[in-house]
Amino acid sequence: MTELNSTEGTVYGYARVSTIQQDLTLQIESLLNYGIKAENIYSDKKTGKDLDRDELKELLSVVKKGDLIIVKKLDRLGRSVSQVTNLIEELTEKGIYIKSIDDNVDTSNQSPMSKAMMQLLVMFAEMERGFIEERTKPAIQNAREKGVKFGRPETNKTVYEMAVNDYLEGGMTSKEIIKKYGKGTNGKDLITEATLFRRIRKAREERGINN
Repeated sequence: MTELNSTEGTVYGYARVSTIQQDLTLQIESLLNYGIKAENIYSDKKTGKDLDRDELKELLSVVKKGDLIIVKKLDRLGRSVSQVTNLIEELTEKGIYIKSIDDNVDTSNQSPMSKAMMQLLVMFAEMERGFIEERTKPAIQNAREKGVKFGRPETNKTVYEMAVNDYLEGGMTSKEIIKKYGKGTNGKDLITEATLFRRIRKAREERGINN
């Protein structure tokens, strides 16, 4: 068993595969061998176009400052370089660390190798964003010329205020909250997890809640 470096908080593990044919065993065994408790390992197994990663979302709602998330490879955290980089940067700002067993990245230990890997990730993420923009810009311009409007519709602020209270004061999980408020007239969830956590973060700051 590999010895874990000491951290301020709890050590978690995360594993993911994209199809039902793929096996989580290798990833989970690597995390267990690294000394992570089984109850602290979250894993997602999705099929087809189902891109939701419910266990990762649940993990991100649990971790706090000083905690460490370990993955076998960084690509388990997202489906693109930009997605992985953005998540790492967001967690770093919150004082939450990421360690990859195979990629020599450990944000809790800023060794020259770890810094170099992060710089490469950022560089590739910028290139990826540039390629995406280059591909989508003409399509967006064409759609605008045809009268298509972009941007999110106005959100029901009252619903989100109640949802935030359910999370902070009612002890409900994000999954329970989304289920509670159901779907809108367009058939989509009335509460989205990304927006919910943004509102929760803002509410915590306004109320002076640290965790």
